[in-house]
Amino acid sequence: MPLTDYLPAEFLELYEVHNYRHAAEVLATGCPEEFVELKNS
Repeated sequence: MPLTDYLPAEFLELYEVHNYRHAAEVLATGCPEEFVELKNS
């Protein structure tokens, strides 16, 4: 899945994001509260 399924476009424009070993997917599903906190930072 593309990162845009997990992170907003604005976030991806601000930061250089590398998704090693599906880390975004794992964090989004395994630790949803922390993932939301990361997205909102």
